Amino acid sequence: SIGPYRSATVLLKRIMDDTYDGTETRIRNHQKLMNTLNYDGKSDVPDGSTICRDVDRLELGELENCLTSMVEYLMEETDDAGKYEIVDATHIHAWINTRQKVENDDIDGATWGLHEDYFYGYKLYLLIDAVLELPIAILLTTGKQNDQEMFIPLIDKFKEQYDLDEIQAVFGDAGFDSMDNKKKCEKKLSCPFI
Repeated sequence: SIGPYRSATVLLKRIMDDTYDGTETRIRNHQKLMNTLNYDGKSDVPDGSTICRDVDRLELGELENCLTSMVEYLMEETDDAGKYEIVDATHIHAWINTRQKVENDDIDGATWGLHEDYFYGYKLYLLIDAVLELPIAILLTTGKQNDQEMFIPLIDKFKEQYDLDEIQAVFGDAGFDSMDNKKKCEKKLSCPFI
């Protein structure tokens, strides 16, 4: 809805956790970044308010599609990318008690869960390429979700998005460790789960 380079600008804002004005400043001060995002000069770089409006105009899934395209490009251009993947989860606190469905993917409202300690909110599951240090598959669930049960859906989502057969290993912490996950990883990706 906003074009690929403007989507990449919004994605950069999200990844770097900048303010809108901070994203504008970051791009203006880095010539390579300006060139990569296809801005001819500093006057072409959108200001913070424009980047904010771009976020509002995004359609569901656009940032994820932009991230997927960027990762595919980087995997082709980077040695050893796509060989080693890391699975992990983190919690996201919800500060309001609501049982309404979340607009994206009909996820139930926030719930109590355990991740290092009890929390109220959601869990974010990531499959990250070890070389690129970028997420290559992302799933969001309620806070009560068990980590072991999310390993295979994360692998399946990864396989839907990318055509990689050079994977040498998938690494994860004890929360994902099970004999079933090890067997399924070997079967689906032809590599060990460590």
